[in-house]
Amino acid sequence: MELAEIIGLRPALCAGLLLTLTRRCPLSCAHCSTSSTMAGEEPEGADLLRFVGSFTDDDRPEVMLLTGGEPLLRPRLAAELAVTARRRRTRSAVLTGAFFARDGRMPRRIRQAVAAVDHFSVSMDAFHEREVPREHVFAVLRQVLDAGVPASVHAVGSGPDDPYLAGLVAEVRRVFADAVPLLVNTVRAVGRAASWSTARPPSPDPRVPRPCTMAAWPTVAFDGVVVACCNQQTVDRRPVPDHLRLGHIGTDRWADIRARSLGSPTLRMVRVAGPTYLRARFSTAAGSATAESADGDAEPGYCDSCRLLGTDPATTEGIAQTAAGAAGAFLDRYGSERQVAAGPVALMRRHGSVRHADLVDLAALPKPPPADASRPRPSAATALRTKLALVEPTLRAATAALWQSPDLGRRYPAYLSAMHGVIRASVPLMEHAAERSAGLGADDLLASRLLAYFRTHIEQERGHDAWLLADLAALGRDAEDILREPPAPVVARLVGAQYYWIGHFHPVALLGYLAVMEGNSPTEQLAGWIRTVTGAPEAALRTVRDHAALDTGHTAEIYRLLDALDLSSAQAQAVSLSALHTAATLKMLFTDLVKRKADHAERI
Repeated sequence: MELAEIIGLRPALCAGLLLTLTRRCPLSCAHCSTSSTMAGEEPEGADLLRFVGSFTDDDRPEVMLLTGGEPLLRPRLAAELAVTARRRRTRSAVLTGAFFARDGRMPRRIRQAVAAVDHFSVSMDAFHEREVPREHVFAVLRQVLDAGVPASVHAVGSGPDDPYLAGLVAEVRRVFADAVPLLVNTVRAVGRAASWSTARPPSPDPRVPRPCTMAAWPTVAFDGVVVACCNQQTVDRRPVPDHLRLGHIGTDRWADIRARSLGSPTLRMVRVAGPTYLRARFSTAAGSATAESADGDAEPGYCDSCRLLGTDPATTEGIAQTAAGAAGAFLDRYGSERQVAAGPVALMRRHGSVRHADLVDLAALPKPPPADASRPRPSAATALRTKLALVEPTLRAATAALWQSPDLGRRYPAYLSAMHGVIRASVPLMEHAAERSAGLGADDLLASRLLAYFRTHIEQERGHDAWLLADLAALGRDAEDILREPPAPVVARLVGAQYYWIGHFHPVALLGYLAVMEGNSPTEQLAGWIRTVTGAPEAALRTVRDHAALDTGHTAEIYRLLDALDLSSAQAQAVSLSALHTAATLKMLFTDLVKRKADHAERI
């Protein structure tokens, strides 16, 4: 997941969730907006996991941003949250100060956390650089990119003409050849910077609507309270103003938080028109000397105006009349869609350094052609698909012969029995690959990335061998008899080669096996065909029917992962060898099933 996609989703209603893992941080940056120390508070890990676990396939944020403090002080929790979110198709990103790179290395647990997320961002500025050397941060970024995890830099400076920013931007673009986009902002008088920074956000004209994009995503604060925006003074304020408090992760689910955010007339209007416009339009206190901002100004600024919205009954009534019901929901959605359509660069021109806004989407900037533009290197997924295309016709032919009507009543139980021998090895194979990935140590970030994938996929495949036994039982076969029978040599050949490549080369080889097995799953029509031809009961068709629905998505996931990994030529070759061996052996298995006289299988 690239930075431009994350920023592009920022105005989308509840498309993201900012999740604070801790307020602790071992760095002492002079501009820290959270004033973090190692004594800071943090939410309960169990509450965070329960809350993220409440995401569903139909109700979830698109992206979850792990932040702090320093979120990688809790690396195991960060990895668990990322894996939990991915099970519901929510992607994750982490923003770190790279404290761990001060001695030039990346500890194993942090590598595993980085490998589990879909985007890695590191803060770099003059203040962080006093704590962590630039060359060490660059070394971390190189390791992250080599593992196939997209990365970005979050930088701040004193303003658009800051010479530090100019130098940093030039060096990041040169060293990483525009593979690392940058989000650039200006230091604000918040947190530790409040005591020395003179920067102030511009005062908007209250007569002109100025939508608040920051109220689109909920933020989980240090104590588990869920706040409607990420403004630090709002996140830290206790009690949180009622109209900005969405709940608590200890008692609420994501669905509750999302419903409150989308259903609140006040938040709708903040997102559509902005708080200064609302106070000017509805408030009886606007312009009065009694309504002071947090920094003592006579007239509240933009965010202070937002915090004051709930204190004036006239404002509350005016907002309710304007934004309640379907009309208010439409205004909210329409405003969000317009901002999303404007794109990430337009958003950064509003909320970041205008001069550096284009840097969030370096891929969109014009680039000189590569040195060997006439022969571009194909992606790993494209290369594998090309090789498999050469052998797939014979595998498809063997598959078609397997399902032909003559004698299918005999072959179907034999097929289920043989595939039980294969599928019962799926989870143990991936567990072996996960153990091997973990054992390769902190220096192999590719293995850490694979470890996160295998752990997720293990849970997706667990128990599928039991489906086959149940299908066979529906055909009158006894599970104990099946488990006592030794698998055929061709099954051992199919699976056993993977154990060798995992143990004696690298667990990345297993991706070739999985790509072929998932890519040759039954079609959606096959279950009906088997039932029509053989008369098999519906209870004997679960494996065929469910795998037809599941495996297409799993195949796409494998190819996306391959494209995200920066494989060496030897590693790419191992994936191809594994895939070609799997295709050839699977074809042999299907051919044997067509030819074999299965004396133990009864005709249905």
